[in-house]
Amino acid sequence: MRRLERSVRNMASNVIGWVVPGVVNIVAIPLLLHRLGPDAYGLSNLVLLVVGYFSIMDMGTDIAAVKLLAEYDAKGDTTSINRLMSTNFQFYLGVGLAGMFLILLSADMLATRVFSVPEVFMAEAAAVFRLGALGFLANMLVMWATAVPQGVQRYDVMNGISIATSLVSTGAGLAVVYAGYGVVGFVFARILTTALAGVIGFVAAHRLLPTLRLHFGLDREMLRRIWGISVYGAVIRILGMFTGSIDRTLIGIWLGTAAVAAYSVPYTVTIYLGQLMLRTMHFIFPMASELSHSGHLEYLRDIFSRSSRFVVAVSSIVVLPLAVLADSVLTLWVGPELAMASANAFRLLLIGTYLSSMVALFSHILVGIGYVKQFTWMYVLKTCFLFGACLLLIRPLGILGAGIAILATSMLDIVFGAFCLRMYIGIQAIRFFGAYMRPVGLGIALSSLLLVVRPYVSSWFALGSIMFGYAVVYLFIGFYADVFGQTEKEVLHRIWRLIVTRSGRKEIGLG
Repeated sequence: MRRLERSVRNMASNVIGWVVPGVVNIVAIPLLLHRLGPDAYGLSNLVLLVVGYFSIMDMGTDIAAVKLLAEYDAKGDTTSINRLMSTNFQFYLGVGLAGMFLILLSADMLATRVFSVPEVFMAEAAAVFRLGALGFLANMLVMWATAVPQGVQRYDVMNGISIATSLVSTGAGLAVVYAGYGVVGFVFARILTTALAGVIGFVAAHRLLPTLRLHFGLDREMLRRIWGISVYGAVIRILGMFTGSIDRTLIGIWLGTAAVAAYSVPYTVTIYLGQLMLRTMHFIFPMASELSHSGHLEYLRDIFSRSSRFVVAVSSIVVLPLAVLADSVLTLWVGPELAMASANAFRLLLIGTYLSSMVALFSHILVGIGYVKQFTWMYVLKTCFLFGACLLLIRPLGILGAGIAILATSMLDIVFGAFCLRMYIGIQAIRFFGAYMRPVGLGIALSSLLLVVRPYVSSWFALGSIMFGYAVVYLFIGFYADVFGQTEKEVLHRIWRLIVTRSGRKEIGLG
């Protein structure tokens, strides 16, 4: 029961910690588009891409840090914890400084040769790429700090920091833009708040681990343990950066910054929804490491099966109605002109996100119980497929081609997921996917009814009412049609108590 309480707290805080910053950023997009214009807004997205690409230099060390910290914390091994976190800190500091100088050296080339930046924006582009170098260093230190709450399974702390810094970052960025400082001021404000998140993260790490003592001098034995996991984690990180940005990169190279802006609008929504599904259940990763280390694999399989069905039900509530109402959502959000250009790509990305949610959690389990090599090879094949699809489809079909490539890759996820479930986790794929029939069937049936009311979505109030009504009906039918099992019903009840009641808000660190 204590594990269930902890899991529910982590789940609720993960949802809030991802939804609040996501909603804030989504609300800010039309304001930024209006004030900056499509080209400058697209440029700010390209800076994030560059920082993301250079983030592969951390070699996936965060995966090893969370996994090993969970094991050491379960055993109460404070000596190993100090050795691990000290070695990791020095590594991240070195990577941050090296990446910062590399981005500084390549800023002019990125602005003038790599991306199709309009000539009038080239000077600003070089400036924001240089600022991105400082952002990279700050981001590396944030990654070190956030490994601590993940490893000790205190996601409420990590998400509290995320919410606070996101609100400050977006608010400061908008204030700077409306004060007339343009995209350079916007990027600068975001970097300052990233640095602030790093400072707060350091303080939180020491409070969660009161015995934490950092010391200089690399620990060779600990490095071997870290690299034993990170050698594959590095490949996962590299491929993750690549798969998460190759579509926008090719759009930026072939179609220009305005096309990046048109694609980034629906992409932002779908990436937040996809990450929401993963982040909601991310606590399963350190839990998998803990349970496999203590020999409770059968219990872990049961948690995995129930959690995956829960994720698909939540995805059916959120993603499917958005896919039906995609054009109406975009029209209200960013205007009819951009909606016309982006609606079909938005639908393809949403359907891809929905399919991926069906096997979203097996990566947490697979890596957590030690099958890092197997997951890495699967990821390599997936990345090659996505890259080939983007190369073939983006230039002739534009942003629609990128949407088709993402959807096709999501279908491949289903195939790989079924194989991995059978081979490495010990769950029969037919039985596992059979559990999805009810949540998926109910979602398709209810979302198809929204076609009738789509012409009446002419305001945010109407859209919100329809989405809320859809969710209530889905939950009501789901409870009585056994879409949710008894444990999932208990989880929903506990999440509701945590979110609504004052004691719940205090418990997850928000009140």
